[in-house]
Amino acid sequence: MPLLAFRFRYDEILEQVLAGQHRLLVSSPTGPFETGRHVRKVQQALLDAGFALPEHGADSVYGPETADAVVHFKTEQHIFPNDGVVGVNTMKTLDAIFVDEVPFPPPPHQPGDLSVDDVLEAIQGAESANPGETAEAILTMIRQLYYPGTDPDGLTFREVAFDHLLPDAPFRRPDGSRRILTPAGMEPIFFGRLVQRAPENPTPGRPLDNPSPYLVDATAERVDLGHVLLTMDALAHGRAGEPYVTFGVPAIDPASWVADLGIGAVWTEQDGQPDAPVVLPHLADGRVDFDGYFHMSAPDADLLGDIDGFNIARSWLQGTPLSSALIAYYLDGDVPGGYRHRFRMFMGGLFGTTDPDEAALTAAMSQWIPRVDRFNDLFAAGSDAILVITPPPLRQWQFTHDVIARFFQWLLDHRRTEEDRFD
Repeated sequence: MPLLAFRFRYDEILEQVLAGQHRLLVSSPTGPFETGRHVRKVQQALLDAGFALPEHGADSVYGPETADAVVHFKTEQHIFPNDGVVGVNTMKTLDAIFVDEVPFPPPPHQPGDLSVDDVLEAIQGAESANPGETAEAILTMIRQLYYPGTDPDGLTFREVAFDHLLPDAPFRRPDGSRRILTPAGMEPIFFGRLVQRAPENPTPGRPLDNPSPYLVDATAERVDLGHVLLTMDALAHGRAGEPYVTFGVPAIDPASWVADLGIGAVWTEQDGQPDAPVVLPHLADGRVDFDGYFHMSAPDADLLGDIDGFNIARSWLQGTPLSSALIAYYLDGDVPGGYRHRFRMFMGGLFGTTDPDEAALTAAMSQWIPRVDRFNDLFAAGSDAILVITPPPLRQWQFTHDVIARFFQWLLDHRRTEEDRFD
């Protein structure tokens, strides 16, 4: 039977200890000592169980201090021989102590928050209610609840914008009607979950302004479900229509992180202009509130949805139900869920490595600045973009470098946290 505690699951060496194929011990008081993340996990478990490591702490080195703590642990737990060796019974006991641990307490509930199970049940309900639809069609049907959405305010323009963005997506049925998810054939509670809205940048008139709900994952992070599905749909149907083609903007850019960053850059630069769509108060020193605009356009929930969409799309096998792809990513099973290495997976695709050095980051910055700038040109044109026959010259937007640098640093910071949690 495998290890069950979240902190130990999928650790190959600790699984070997549980199976009697390996032991942690000190063979000589002067070393060499066994090292590794698996040692640190045992050390941290001892500390959390109340057994001190006053000199070295959880340093990933199985030395005499750790062995002494194991002696005390085994004595208290009546495990004999009560020596400094971590073997089958010691590993089994540590696992049992932490098996019910909740490593990431969920955040305080807010409107639009759905658990992973809530989302999966609802999507499976949509699949069952539409047995004649392909997996790709189910993706587009649910995505259209959010993009273009169902809000009559400005819906016609939004419909045109997203239909032109993804002209190959199966957004219409053979009879010409829009292929959008409806309650027909679904349990009302399942449909009700999918049409919830979350507060992203709420205002008194629109307290639930986000078009989609948030999925609260196993790490207690909120993930924008609409961004996950829009990114996946854009990757599955990569050809864009007008005005995106005229501006040289690929379909994935307005559908994912490029847009989240670019909008923040445009809003910041347009601050103070008479027709600026969003204006935040200036900082005490008079500067534009760059952080405020960035967090409005690219909150963590949106960016997590973007990168999850990329990661899930890469491993989604053609014809496999959408719910199965989400299960494999957000839930642990016989193999670890994809969420355990979301940042490393995404960075591997973005940078070609999970640990980019300064040269790789500089090269990526040079690659993405013109691409984000081009999206900014399109976004700034607004509804007039559809009338453009010859796009304007590529503009160098003042804050594009800053929003990309902020995004890259966010990825690096979260990758380090991810390694500490799961490796």
